[in-house]
Amino acid sequence: MKRSSDGLGPRPFKRKTGRTELRTTSRTMRRGQPKILIKSQETHTQDTSSEEEQSEDEDSAKGRSASSSSAKAYSALLALLDNEPSTLPELAENSAPLVQKETSSDDESDQHEEDIQLEDELPSDSDEVEENGTFDPFVFHFNQEDRIDKDIQAFKNRMAELQSRKNFSSETARYVQNEDNYICTSTGYEDIAQLKDVPAKPNSFWSSVNIKKKIKEAFSEEDISELDYNWIKGMLQYQNVNLQYLQNKNLENNYRRYYLLHCLNHVLRTRDSVLSNNEKKQKYLKKISEGADKNLEEPELRDQGYTRAKVLILVPTRNAAWEVINELIALSSLETVENKGKFKAQYYHDFDLGSVSDKRPDDFVKFFKGNSNDFFSIGVKFTRKTIKLYSTFLQSDIIVASPLGLKVLLEGDNNKKIKEKGNGFLSSIEIAILDEAHGLLMQNWEHVSTIFGKYVGKPPSSRSEELAKTIDFSRVRMWAINGEANFLTQIMSFSKYTTPEINNLVFNKSQNIAGYVSVRPLITDVNSAVSLQRRRLLRGGVLSKDVQLKQVFMRFDCDTPLQDPDQRLAHFKNVVLPQVRSKASYNNGTLIYVSSYVDYLRLKNYLQNDTNVGFLAVDEYSTQSSLTRNRALFERKPSSNPFILYTERLHFYKRYNIKGVKNVIFYGLPTDPTFYSEILDFIVKNKVKSDLAQIQDELGEDESENDIIDLNLSMVRIMFSKFDRLKLEKVVGSRAAGELCQGKSEMYEFK
Repeated sequence: MKRSSDGLGPRPFKRKTGRTELRTTSRTMRRGQPKILIKSQETHTQDTSSEEEQSEDEDSAKGRSASSSSAKAYSALLALLDNEPSTLPELAENSAPLVQKETSSDDESDQHEEDIQLEDELPSDSDEVEENGTFDPFVFHFNQEDRIDKDIQAFKNRMAELQSRKNFSSETARYVQNEDNYICTSTGYEDIAQLKDVPAKPNSFWSSVNIKKKIKEAFSEEDISELDYNWIKGMLQYQNVNLQYLQNKNLENNYRRYYLLHCLNHVLRTRDSVLSNNEKKQKYLKKISEGADKNLEEPELRDQGYTRAKVLILVPTRNAAWEVINELIALSSLETVENKGKFKAQYYHDFDLGSVSDKRPDDFVKFFKGNSNDFFSIGVKFTRKTIKLYSTFLQSDIIVASPLGLKVLLEGDNNKKIKEKGNGFLSSIEIAILDEAHGLLMQNWEHVSTIFGKYVGKPPSSRSEELAKTIDFSRVRMWAINGEANFLTQIMSFSKYTTPEINNLVFNKSQNIAGYVSVRPLITDVNSAVSLQRRRLLRGGVLSKDVQLKQVFMRFDCDTPLQDPDQRLAHFKNVVLPQVRSKASYNNGTLIYVSSYVDYLRLKNYLQNDTNVGFLAVDEYSTQSSLTRNRALFERKPSSNPFILYTERLHFYKRYNIKGVKNVIFYGLPTDPTFYSEILDFIVKNKVKSDLAQIQDELGEDESENDIIDLNLSMVRIMFSKFDRLKLEKVVGSRAAGELCQGKSEMYEFK
């Protein structure tokens, strides 16, 4: 059986023949089947509901009574998709039914519904969407197949002409700088006149967008800022979004409500579309059963993907998942929530780090409050009157998970049930969200890359026969069958700051034809990390006209990102380390901050095997006893251990106050700009402690020996290359970062 190059499923149809072959095959199969099979397929749609048990039982009975010809029909279609029409498999007379029931493995006594339940034949409530004659992004982006086909081809042609760029050309980009000193950049659909119908003023925004009334009511009285208006408009048009909320509490507090509004609207609009098309299909089948003209054209109703799940939300902790799902419940206005008690028991915790210690930064307290476990995944299913938590993933509308939990679920050796039924539940994701993406980056970005690279938007494997039986291929959108979901899937990242890894996922790996919106703070000489820290220390009386903490930025040459690790280590060997050992006023108390764990291992190996430097090392994998011991040795026996290696991930998870620091070497710039100030504060706190001890000594209250720390003598060195510009901008400001990366001098000093 021929497979695609990634081995995940059948090769997509060729553009010239795929649409015609699929239409002809699906229609021929249905017309040649008995009436009982027609009824079974009629109700066997992707969008389902568990609202009325009696209706579900009746529909399930229909599915189980289907004859073996039904299974043969599906197998024939599967074989066509695998490009093997001449070798259709012969099935046994007693083939498996179309619908198989599964019982949840959870400890609770409640049972999950069937993997593929059959949606109640209820009328659509799509009339709740206000049309207003305005542009409807949902219909435009997903349902106009002929236009989408042309747009994808035009996008491919344009990308071929702009090989050096992975998104729309800069000539089409729109730049908006608002009063909050934020820059909003957007691209996409430049030739679509309908986009001009989107309201131009924030105060008329909610009354003009196509969102279901019952969702929009919670926002109708709210006024949004110009900054929020610019990115929300792009989000509702299904553009990719990369939003940074550094130094903006309003963005940080509100972005989640807005993207959940979008997700909920998308799920409900999809359900309305499926139910509406179910009615159309039922009318057509009724005419056929009544002896209508055999040449009656069957309506082509392509309104779904391979599986039901449409939204994937990745969050770093269970507490974040708790907040997301509760906000989702509040926005939906549905009163009945199944398994809510179980959800609270597993995800909620009233732990507040701020009540235990007031010495940790606010962002640390917020991130690790509540249940900070990072191993979880949960499905959420919406019906007309109920929200069901812990729904099976094949039956979920929204999946909320951590990258670790989802990857283990997809690839773990113990998940026999998932492997038997197929792990294609991410194959039809149309909106993917990375909430608190900076936290996901600190956990393990490889998990995120695997999920998006191997599963999101990829057709389910043809080996998953049981999953294949649940798919009505006559309803699957052609761009999904052709393997072009990557051009329609919307990816949104919300984080404190951005990184090359986040940018690569949102802007490069995703080729969303709708374009993108980027929201980033404008970092100037006023609000850079260097400037903010200097003003804080001046106000505290630590710095003055005569007392300065000099920070020297040292650039090393590097032609490509692949050369960066080798060139960085060479620069440390040949330049930085000799300076510290020969020119530093303090020959001990030097902390080396390493942002990359791979760089940390290389540096540790070099110091251990190729030098006679005495050093200690602490990292995120060190035992607690080792962490405590090495920190104490660094402070109390500095002559034997003049250096200590300290990793960024350890600082993220622990926020230690390393005592005894007199010099700091940034082997790499911190990913989080606030870490820069926190690391330099080690020197400041050591200085304050030294001054206090000196005062006590003069008063005769402390007879122990204490070093006198002079900030003018402390050495601070920051290593960087031109590929560190994103990090550098947050630390020194955009203008200064340009000078440091492109200037003639390789050394720059800040005070």
